[in-house]
Amino acid sequence: MEERESAAFIRFVSTNEIENEEPASNPTKEWDSLIFSQQWPITSCIAHKESHHGAACRIYKNVTTWTVHGLWPSISGSRNGPQFCNKSWPFIESRVADIEPQLLKYWTNIFKDTGKLSLWQHEWSKHGTCAASEPQLGNEHKYFSKGLQWVRKYDLLDVLSSHGITPSTETTYTSEALFSAITSSFGTDPIINCVYDKETKTQLVSQIKLCFHRNLTLVSCNEVLGYRGPHRGNCPPTGVYYLPTVSNVTSPTTQAPPTHAPQDRDKQPCSTPLCQAIYAAYALSIVPL
Repeated sequence: MEERESAAFIRFVSTNEIENEEPASNPTKEWDSLIFSQQWPITSCIAHKESHHGAACRIYKNVTTWTVHGLWPSISGSRNGPQFCNKSWPFIESRVADIEPQLLKYWTNIFKDTGKLSLWQHEWSKHGTCAASEPQLGNEHKYFSKGLQWVRKYDLLDVLSSHGITPSTETTYTSEALFSAITSSFGTDPIINCVYDKETKTQLVSQIKLCFHRNLTLVSCNEVLGYRGPHRGNCPPTGVYYLPTVSNVTSPTTQAPPTHAPQDRDKQPCSTPLCQAIYAAYALSIVPL
């Protein structure tokens, strides 16, 4: 990797490890669970710009929903997980060529100062090479395909909007409302993370994590991570923003390439009329650079 790209990659990694959100490394014990993290691109962009002066984001016009951050092997009860399990197994783009259009839409790198492959390279090297010890996730294609399957199945934009939680610059939400929306929809306890925007002195919902047993069945994140208390995560009880827009964003004139997976043809962006209206409004709300 050239020096310039290495520097950009380092900056990318540091931004994406806000909140100590990925399991710490513990390579001595075999993992038994998975953390599936989805991120709200608007908040991710705000956090990135705050961490890197002058930085900007790049969000395709049709990236209008929650996107995948990662799929992370973990060890139940420890908040630890293995990392970088096979440094001789680099990410090879051609191995996911047939699903790359879907990855660009649902598992996309929104940071303008890093390359298209940066997120995929990082997630595969750090987490995918460990997940690959499970046959159902045994190579790049299986690993990334599982993330794509789950981001559509566990549609957070749809779920939140069906509970009256919609992106807004004025309305704030409670942790209880966010937590209850996920719990009642999926029958499991999530982890919900927020980031603090120093400029506006507000708390922004950032990531929502669902947890799975190694056999890929959904389980409570409390069981996996050993959290206690009514609301797992770091969001405050009240005053949580779920913003619809962010400034200093480049919106490419082209959209993320169309996907051709049967799931995409059969499934609308979200199912309820309210969610579809939000989806359309959000698509028009991104402020160009």
